[in-house]
Amino acid sequence: MALILTGLLLGIGTMAYTLFSLASQVRSFTRVVVPGEVEVTLNAPTTYTVFFEPVSKHKGTTYRASTLEPDPKCELVTPDGKVLSMMAYTGETEYNIPAFSGRSIGCFSIGRPGRYTLRAAAGNGRVLSPYTVAIGVNPIRDLSAIAPMIAGPCVAGLLLFLGCMISGIRILRYSELRSSRAYVRSQ
Repeated sequence: MALILTGLLLGIGTMAYTLFSLASQVRSFTRVVVPGEVEVTLNAPTTYTVFFEPVSKHKGTTYRASTLEPDPKCELVTPDGKVLSMMAYTGETEYNIPAFSGRSIGCFSIGRPGRYTLRAAAGNGRVLSPYTVAIGVNPIRDLSAIAPMIAGPCVAGLLLFLGCMISGIRILRYSELRSSRAYVRSQ
């Protein structure tokens, strides 16, 4: 029984760690209050996703956007001053964790790491209520990157759970068999 419980706890612990890691990545995104701009260090030549956050907590202030707020317009200024327009985002990613709720609205692909400036303006030219835009590497955009992070621990936890369960059942059956043999001998 202890082996079954151990496998179950390890599986649950692995899943909790994976979810915590994803939430930590969302919390680490760089944010800007719309309208506004912020300098952001982009450390890798890759695609960065921009998220509209109708609910967020940024620098001690909680923001809640109006439900009528259109998607913001964003651009990224490269270290050498070139302005990159936000590209359309294929697919949709959403997150909803304590203090943050967001959905993907576009992306930027950069060729080299550096200090960039993210500019965000209201979609219709005026903000109904302040909100934030976040930028970061999408935690679930590239399944080849996230699959090992989620699938590996889940499969390992599941196998450990099943192994412990099978071992526990075998031990119980062995104990039961020994008890029944002992009972037959005593008769």
